[in-house]
Amino acid sequence: MKRNLLTVIMALGMIVFLSSCGKVPQAEIDNAKLAIENARAAGSELYAPEQFAMVEDSMNAIMENIEARKSKMFKNFKEEKAQLEGIVLLAEDTRLAAEAKKQEVMQEFQDVLATVTTLIAEDKDLLTKAPKGKEGKLALQAIGNDIAAVEESVSSANGMYAEGKYIPALDAIKAANEKAMALNNELKEVIAKYNKR
Repeated sequence: MKRNLLTVIMALGMIVFLSSCGKVPQAEIDNAKLAIENARAAGSELYAPEQFAMVEDSMNAIMENIEARKSKMFKNFKEEKAQLEGIVLLAEDTRLAAEAKKQEVMQEFQDVLATVTTLIAEDKDLLTKAPKGKEGKLALQAIGNDIAAVEESVSSANGMYAEGKYIPALDAIKAANEKAMALNNELKEVIAKYNKR
């Protein structure tokens, strides 16, 4: 009788122990989801897309494992708990990487903006020094229009930057810089040929 009672008590203890291990790790899931949302809010999808995709894929895989384990008689989410804690760290690393990349893009925009602004001023100055013969007048007018178009592009890039669209703004300012540089080279060549004559 005592042996049967002892066996029942041990069995109940084991069931209680196993059922306590079998609770879905909701707090860890919530922490991981919050860390992922913080990474998303920092712009990780734009500035650290590969890292962010890896975090999301890992989270989805863990959630699939949890769902699969829920249907089992004896559930143990110890492994998933550890993985979820890892997701929190990975998401935080991703957030920091995104913020660093964003700062890098913002700084590059400012550097290219300074360069293109100087080039536009130089292009305008070279335009006044270029020869204005019969054929040259129309060519110089076209170059003047191109300089105005570059200024519009710079203004548009500044607008995107002000709205926080840093990557498109950087792409636009780089394109404007390339055009301003091409015009600069063209004007210098025209002036150099004229001076040789």
